[in-house]
Amino acid sequence: MVEDLSQWYIRRSRRRFWKEEKDKDKWSAYSTLYEVLLTLSKLLAPIIPFASEKIYQTLRSEGEPLSVHLCDYPAKGFEDLKAHSGVAASRLVVEAFRAARNEAKIRLECP
Repeated sequence: MVEDLSQWYIRRSRRRFWKEEKDKDKWSAYSTLYEVLLTLSKLLAPIIPFASEKIYQTLRSEGEPLSVHLCDYPAKGFEDLKAHSGVAASRLVVEAFRAARNEAKIRLECP
């Protein structure tokens, strides 16, 4: 999950995070990242309590419990299977293009 977040979502959303205008698209990218990190801190709380507490405290908004350890553990079934299969298919396509680009030694220029 962490690898998917760092290697996939962040890379695919880089332009959305760094663009100048504060539109709905940029807000959606930040909102998704926020929810993933907040949920991840709750999932990791029993395993790495201090690190997950630090992440939670950094992200916590008003009205949320004061500690990650006071939150309900995320319930199973929050995953949208249809969206997940669509993302998995798009990842295969992107990875195939990236492999072909690497084989042809074509560098990716970032703006």
